[in-house]
Amino acid sequence: MKTAAGEAGMARTTGPADGRRFDKSDLPRMGRVLREHRLAAGLSMRRLSAQSGVSVSAIRALEAGGSNPALATVLPLVEALGLGIDTLVTEVRAARSGVVVHRADASETLQAAERRALRLCEVALPAKSVQPPPRICAEHPALVMVLHGPVIAGLEDGGRAHLEAGDSYHAEAGAVTSWANPGAREARLFCVADSKRG
Repeated sequence: MKTAAGEAGMARTTGPADGRRFDKSDLPRMGRVLREHRLAAGLSMRRLSAQSGVSVSAIRALEAGGSNPALATVLPLVEALGLGIDTLVTEVRAARSGVVVHRADASETLQAAERRALRLCEVALPAKSVQPPPRICAEHPALVMVLHGPVIAGLEDGGRAHLEAGDSYHAEAGAVTSWANPGAREARLFCVADSKRG
């Protein structure tokens, strides 16, 4: 299905690992990312299968992290979900780095770890600025929600997570090193940190 488009997509993009397959340790993360985008789009597995040409069983195995798919399988899925392979790779790498992003329109709520000593702060990020997160958000596990965006979170491993208003992420201590506001207006973030962990 869409062989020419798939080959063109593979030529245009930079894939992870050997260029054809994701590293095995990334499979559960990739499955979670694809599932989150599928739910955000309001698609059942059967509907996504019909739109992508990928079987329901293959989608189920991929979301469960139980298969090692070639890009020929992944590309139709990301196309049907309105993503690019680069976006998928970025989000998988963000999850690998200890940062889990949850989109505002995802139907599942963010499940954070049990907390014992929470600290709260709200941060204003001026337009066209870059700054490190407050110490309480950087040095401890934290749940951060974007109240007004956009915001780009710089990750310790060199990756970036692009966030809009309503998006949130849960990060381990030190996993996020900077916040950038590429927009023309002030951005605001709300942070809940576990000050007894880090």
